[in-house]
Parts: sequence; structure tokens; C-alpha cells
Amino acid sequence: MIADESPLMKSPASKSPPLKFLIAGAGAIGAYIGARMAQAGFDVTLFARGPHLRAMQDHGVQVKSSEGDF
Repeated sequence: MIADESPLMKSPASKSPPLKFLIAGAGAIGAYIGARMAQAGFDVTLFARGPHLRAMQDHGVQVKSSEGDF
């Protein structure tokens, strides 16, 4: 499914805005899921603290994959 076709990206008949997602605990797995969702066009906010927060502030979120880096 292409991101533009996702029912989550479309506003219902009431004209409410698209959903926004918060990933709480954005460590390795949460940051990966959030990055994939953002890549698909979803509005995602990552919530982190401690060393994960500092790493994301310093370097952003980077995914290195055999299927392509982003």
C-alpha cells in the first residue's frame, strides 16, 4: 500500500486532521519504527531521554539497512 492510500493518512468526513503518532521510548526499536513510519509519510514524534535522546539530538535518526539506508 502506498502511504497516500493509507486510511490513516486521510481525514474522515468530519474534516479532522490526519493522525499524529508519538513513539514513547525511542531506543533502537522505537526509533526504527518511527523512522519507517516517517519515511512512509506519517507525522511521527519520537520521545526519548538519556543517552538515546543525546544521540538523536547530536546525529538524528539514521537507519542503515541492506535494503537501503535512510
